[in-house]
Amino acid sequence: MTTTIQFFPRRISQLLALLLIVSSGSCLLAADTVIPDLKGVRLRMSVSQVQTMMKTREAPFPVGSSTLALSVTTTVGGAVAKVYYSFEKPKDPSAAPTLFRIIATFSTSAASPVLDGLKQKYGSPSKFEEVTKSNRMGAKFSGFEAEWTLGKYRISLDSPGSKVDEASLHIYDYDRAARLTQQSQKARSKDL
Repeated sequence: MTTTIQFFPRRISQLLALLLIVSSGSCLLAADTVIPDLKGVRLRMSVSQVQTMMKTREAPFPVGSSTLALSVTTTVGGAVAKVYYSFEKPKDPSAAPTLFRIIATFSTSAASPVLDGLKQKYGSPSKFEEVTKSNRMGAKFSGFEAEWTLGKYRISLDSPGSKVDEASLHIYDYDRAARLTQQSQKARSKDL
């Protein structure tokens, strides 16, 4: 009797990273070694790194006092997508802003291929729910919401998203996004 063992390269690299962390005595969590990405653009990258990866000369625009955004049109799951990259401005003006959130919107027809790709890349979602959404006219649309939790990072895929013909993919650093949202809300409450 022959036993066949399949190895999955991404999982092996994650296990090797965990072994290295444990053997070095570091206190980092293994989940922190997996930094999510979309088309090679990873969270924590600088504006110039994202511009180079996405082959764009678009300049980032300010969104509030502590965030910059960059908008790029590309393809996701075979469909045209609008991708927004959000960067945190560091307190030190000599340091480069770093990417903490990626939001992509695309046709719901590409949601299933994107879901399959995310499953291949990150494994099964930690949460998956089939949902029924309705528009203002009462028409109902079936879809799904999927979420992956990778340490301090989150990935969510909603189909449909905020529009019935559009899916949305969010990849973000949960702690940084929550802190920056709170700062932004606080600043707006003083803008009276």
